[in-house]
Amino acid sequence: MTWTTWLQFAGVCMLGAMSPGPSLAMVLQQTARGGRGGGLAAAMGHALGVGLYALAAAQGLAMVMAAHPLLFKVISCLGAAYLIWLGVQGLRAASRPSRAASNEISAAAPTSAWRAARTGLAVSLSNPHLAVMFVALLSQFVTADMPAGSQVLLIVTAMGLDFGWYALLALLISHPSILNGLHRKSRWIDGCGGALMLLLGLRILMV
Repeated sequence: MTWTTWLQFAGVCMLGAMSPGPSLAMVLQQTARGGRGGGLAAAMGHALGVGLYALAAAQGLAMVMAAHPLLFKVISCLGAAYLIWLGVQGLRAASRPSRAASNEISAAAPTSAWRAARTGLAVSLSNPHLAVMFVALLSQFVTADMPAGSQVLLIVTAMGLDFGWYALLALLISHPSILNGLHRKSRWIDGCGGALMLLLGLRILMV
């Protein structure tokens, strides 16, 4: 694999990671609830999910799903159902009194790093369209005679860039002054994040 090929692949992955959506909302939520550690854990969990999809695509598993519409539809519906559930939870959290007003720790308040990591992993894995995206992407770079080491490099690159982007966001917004602002806006963050996940889930079901 040439450096030019790798840079092209890395550029596409970076643009994909930077695109706004439920993943970004999830990292903002987890950082607001768990601080820097929560945001980094969520970024790590999300990157692991991206790596698993990239691995599946590289090994041809995602192609099998694409070749069997019924199986893919079942997986898509399950993923959409989970996204809808996450969205409803976010909207419910947004409807509760703010922490600043009630001086109580609500269900949307601080979460553990382990829980944040599980949430990040679940959000990435619950979007089966990532599998199709990686099939389309890797088909442009993976060849029949490509060494296993080069395939591993592509997978690690996808994971590393995804984690790096969301980790950077978590580090930036976890600054005390910014984090305090996030806590004051926690209902708004929960509401927007929930709405995005709910809309994505409904969109997947209607496809």
